[in-house]
Amino acid sequence: AAKADEAEPSGIRDAPVVKVEGPIGASSQGFKRHSVVVLVGAGIGVTPMISVLKQLLVDPGKVRRCFFYWTVRDRDSFLWFADLMDEIFDSDDENLLQIRHFLTSVKHDDRDP
Repeated sequence: AAKADEAEPSGIRDAPVVKVEGPIGASSQGFKRHSVVVLVGAGIGVTPMISVLKQLLVDPGKVRRCFFYWTVRDRDSFLWFADLMDEIFDSDDENLLQIRHFLTSVKHDDRDP
């Protein structure tokens, strides 16, 4: 592993080294023993991540910050869990969650140039 102060092939210096593990087993196990949790879901694969978000709001364990990233291919996909995501956002009284949604493509129709 490169040290943070060594030049990387990209030419970036002083960048933090990030190591990613897991999930090993179910994604909804063991997350409460970490101070920072990063959840990434794509499309309908976000379902287990939503379960984790809901659990964190009830009992965060050692978690002090949770970063949640959800990517979808079309805008309508955001509607799948819109009400539930609003409920989760409104329930985050401790400002534990940082939620980001990403639209990765757009369907084109005959009105597009």
